[in-house]
Amino acid sequence: METPIGVLRDPVFFQNVKQIKALNQTEAKRIDREAKQVEARSLVSGDVMTLPYDYLVLAMGSEPCIPPISGTDLEGVHTLQGVEDAEALKATMEGGACHHVVIIGGGLIAMKSAEAFVSRRCSLGLDCSVTVVEVLPQVLSFLDPEMALLVQRHLESKGVKVFTGEQVVRIEGENGRATRVVTSALEIAADLVVVATGVRPTVKLAQETGLEIGPTGGIATDLHMCTNDPSIYAVGDCAKTRCLTGPNHCPPTFPSAPPPTSRVG
Repeated sequence: METPIGVLRDPVFFQNVKQIKALNQTEAKRIDREAKQVEARSLVSGDVMTLPYDYLVLAMGSEPCIPPISGTDLEGVHTLQGVEDAEALKATMEGGACHHVVIIGGGLIAMKSAEAFVSRRCSLGLDCSVTVVEVLPQVLSFLDPEMALLVQRHLESKGVKVFTGEQVVRIEGENGRATRVVTSALEIAADLVVVATGVRPTVKLAQETGLEIGPTGGIATDLHMCTNDPSIYAVGDCAKTRCLTGPNHCPPTFPSAPPPTSRVG
């Protein structure tokens, strides 16, 4: 959130330094493709504004996938998507009410979460256990089993308990707060649970606009990241991912305009 010299990267910073008008706490509500306008609403004042565009880039990211288990609505159960989530987890640890952390999932977010909890536990001098529960036979499923085992052993060397091949069936609690995670074979004490079981593309606005959605659930794009509307591009987690070395590298059949010429000197 800050530059290396401590300058806050807020809307004033982006306007003065980058000549970019940044509208935070503002939600895009509707895209009018014919008029080339975006309707947006301020979450602070409620005012509605219309923003014209020549080219539009959709970079709406993704949203957490919550497994179909009971207890995910209990207090103490978190996902990790934005700064607010990270601040909530940080505050819980610093408050001293965190003794048993359970991370559901074994992907990149889960691994980074485990690393952060162990680091914070050490810096605060807390007696707090950290446990990772993964339904697959290994953590980081995109790695070869031998590499994944090295990662697991490193976690365990830092005091993290790792259970693979364990499916979480529910999260139990008392007085509305999480107290344990129940798997197919285990009951693990938990007063803080991080659900890191993957994400799905955020495409609701694109769907309502009539943009094509790819078979993987992301916004369909060609090799220039252009959608089926030549004036709209999509990038990041919300866009369809294409493997450039495999059989799925062929672009969609819809035509696209060439990338817009940069106006930045």
